[in-house]
Formats: sequence, structure tokens, C-alpha cells
Amino acid sequence: MTLRNIWLQFSHVFFALCLCSIPLGLGAGSVDATLNNYVALHYKARHMIWLTNKFFSGFLLYLCNLYIKW
Repeated sequence: MTLRNIWLQFSHVFFALCLCSIPLGLGAGSVDATLNNYVALHYKARHMIWLTNKFFSGFLLYLCNLYIKW
């Protein structure tokens, strides 16, 4: 069980949920920014395009799974 699941499980109050989401969002954003910076500095542009494409493809599949009833 991840730290995110533990925090969200015990936050019964909306304010606590909002308060817990701040460090989680900052952590996720910093990991994404770090990965993008590393790829931009050490690889060619086609690798950065591939990385962005794979992220978008996963997000698109998530949206399809969320809104389309199979």
C-alpha cells in the first residue's frame, strides 16, 4: 500500500483531503519534470517525442476506459 493510499484512506474530512493532495501533486510533478529534463539533456528529440506520445496514449486509454462502457 502506498503512502497516497494511506493518506486518502484516513482523510474523512474534505479539508484534510485537500491538504494531503498538495504534497502528492508536488511529488508527482517533480518526478515528471525530472524525467523530462533528463531525457531532454541526454537523448535526442525523437526520444522526447516518444516519451510524450506514450504518456498521451496512456491518458487517452484511461479516458476511454472511464467514459466508454465496454
